[in-house]
Amino acid sequence: MKYIPLYITMILCLTSNAYSMESDVRFSISTEAMENGTASSVGIQTGVGIFYSGLSLNYIESSKVIQRSNRKIIRPIYLFVGLKAPRKLSPYIEAGIDLPEAFIDDLLNNAEESEAQADYYFAGGLEFKATDKVSFSLYAKKYNFIFRENILAPTIKTRPHSYGAGVSIRF
Repeated sequence: MKYIPLYITMILCLTSNAYSMESDVRFSISTEAMENGTASSVGIQTGVGIFYSGLSLNYIESSKVIQRSNRKIIRPIYLFVGLKAPRKLSPYIEAGIDLPEAFIDDLLNNAEESEAQADYYFAGGLEFKATDKVSFSLYAKKYNFIFRENILAPTIKTRPHSYGAGVSIRF
């Protein structure tokens, strides 16, 4: 419950007009090859200068269990933030957290429980801006799927690596 104001603030910043007129809104489509499966995502991001943030809807399929109830397919919604250089060819780093899972775990778990249960990822890659409107990216990503079958069961962590490519279109 203590993180709910932070989550609400992040969502309001993403959806408000608080950014300057130089803000950059992009729609992106990505696909990845994971160690034990595949992943794809559709997202929207906005940024000013070297910082950007956004939301992505994902479809992740694995041959290993990656969520409670022996699920091998999940559809997380990641809130992500990143840094990239404002150049034609630029490296970038990014981190994201599964927002609905973070909300649900925050509401259902006790405040004294010390270990977070929300899934998250870290990524790094290169982005090539072909034009002012279109850019392409190649990246590597490490997911961290954290779950527990029940309150008494031990925490299970799965950390697959993935490699992918994406296309972004500026509005």
